[in-house]
Amino acid sequence: MMFPKRPPAVKSPQTLARYIANYPNCQICGSSQKIGPRCNGGIHHINFKSHGGGDTWENIITLCGPCHSKVHDYKISFAEVTQIKKMWLKAELKEKARGRVLTND
Repeated sequence: MMFPKRPPAVKSPQTLARYIANYPNCQICGSSQKIGPRCNGGIHHINFKSHGGGDTWENIITLCGPCHSKVHDYKISFAEVTQIKKMWLKAELKEKARGRVLTND
């Protein structure tokens, strides 16, 4: 039985930059507010690293500052963020099927 390739670890600044390049807007509200390390928004770990979450493509999401605050204040639930990420992963698979390959390695 063949298993899918394990997603790459997202540890290097270059990989994080590629993720942000693929998803430059907030993946919750769609805001084009600046996403990056020098603002309140940026890469968010869905399953927090402090709770054992890994640095995998499937466990990160780009958020604007206001949505990032809402997630950490539990105004947007873990279940909601997980569902939103699943929606993005499904869309990504469709893009790959159309021949548009997103850079996640």
